Amino acid sequence: MKTTILYQKSQISYFLVTILLFMMAFLHISSWSDVGKDSLSLISLWAFDALFVIVLLLFYKLTITIDEKSINASFGFGLIQKSLLLEEINTASIEEIDVPWYYGIGLRITPKGVLYSTRFGKAIYFKSLDNKKTFFVGTENFSEIKAVLIHQIKLYEKSGFN
Repeated sequence: MKTTILYQKSQISYFLVTILLFMMAFLHISSWSDVGKDSLSLISLWAFDALFVIVLLLFYKLTITIDEKSINASFGFGLIQKSLLLEEINTASIEEIDVPWYYGIGLRITPKGVLYSTRFGKAIYFKSLDNKKTFFVGTENFSEIKAVLIHQIKLYEKSGFN
């Protein structure tokens, strides 16, 4: 049975992409121009390039998806992700958080739990009914996500979470 996607938005991490591309360009320019006595070897340069490309592929975007049964946040091409079933969500705990700039971007351990973020600013935060799981994801679309979650959870409650 195919699930219906109720909400899906991706946000590109322009900050991360810019920083990593700048770092790659700097390493290439400095190795080609022999700045300093010990320039990077070609193998070291390729190793750094490979590392930067892997980081870019893993974290270049964050996609938030809500279907009929769950909410999912995934980085890049989906290797790193977090999901929570809608029936587990404590709707009273849904809140919008102003994320401090020093929390950074990417996967960040914070006092409220692990933050998934591609930019500085706001995030959606909520807990599971048993208070053991949290969902903390950076987004500019808090109101839209909250409305879809509450609507779908109410439908589930009427149908008995089947």
